[in-house]
Amino acid sequence: MRVAVLQHVSFEGPALIAPAVTAAGGSPRVVRLDLGEPLPSAAEIGALVVLGGPMGALDDHKHPHLVRERALIAESVDRGLPVLGVCLGAQLLAAALGAEVRRGPVVEASLRGRVVVIEAFQMLCPGCVSQGLPQASKLARVFGDDLRVIGLHSVFEHHAAMTPVSLEAFLHEYRISFPVGVDAHAGDDPTPVTFARYGMRGTPTTILIDRDGVVRAHHFGAVDDMALGAAVAGLVAAPASPLPSSQPSSQPSSPPIVVAESEAVCTVDGVHLTSTRQHCMARFRRGPPAEVPGTATGMTAGLSPDYDRDRPAPVPAGRSPGEDAG
Repeated sequence: MRVAVLQHVSFEGPALIAPAVTAAGGSPRVVRLDLGEPLPSAAEIGALVVLGGPMGALDDHKHPHLVRERALIAESVDRGLPVLGVCLGAQLLAAALGAEVRRGPVVEASLRGRVVVIEAFQMLCPGCVSQGLPQASKLARVFGDDLRVIGLHSVFEHHAAMTPVSLEAFLHEYRISFPVGVDAHAGDDPTPVTFARYGMRGTPTTILIDRDGVVRAHHFGAVDDMALGAAVAGLVAAPASPLPSSQPSSQPSSPPIVVAESEAVCTVDGVHLTSTRQHCMARFRRGPPAEVPGTATGMTAGLSPDYDRDRPAPVPAGRSPGEDAG
């Protein structure tokens, strides 16, 4: 029996499925859709296996073969052929049979082995709206499936004005298509949990994490487009390190930021935590703010001096404002 195995990306191969098919008397044939190989017809096969991949089951605009794939799955089911869907394959199977498939919250497992950009922002931060978020959207658009961009709404001031409900409207109005999470707060602490774990100084903050889960750049304020693009391109081109054979050690966490009253001052680049009683909203009433010493400018493709190359990134803590942040 000829079994077609549809493969979408180089790192999602058939693995143990191929020998299992052979042991059952089948003849597996891997079809590399990522290399442009044509799909077989349902009349040519005796069973179908659809493997996983980082794309969505309905991302037809980026991956036109998904339309033909769902049609092949539906016809195979109609013919009574065995069909196995793995991860993305299961979503394609559901969509082909008429079930609703929608984007869900981001889980840590889906980021493993991926280059990740975290863009921490606040809705009422001018630098976030004018610089950080448009830049993050551009990264997601340019690098596509090679990069995972995640927004993090880290509110440390004006909490009553920047609620998850307001955030959903904001994301819709500004056409933010990448997933966005809401940074959690622990008890009465006004400083968000993930914000503190990563040692952020304000918003916007851009964090680059490589395929091994190591923080490679950590920057507060405006970042030059070319410098950021070069840094991301370098991480995307680099392969992940081989998995260690020994048990991994526990990951150290970043020391939390202690902010007495979570007060802030607004700068041209963003909102910076400070001990003064100026607030970001004052920028709109009194004109340009005073310059904050120590505000970071520029970016290199290497490490921020605050971070150790061998320290893994902390695991983000937070929740999604909805099933689809777009």
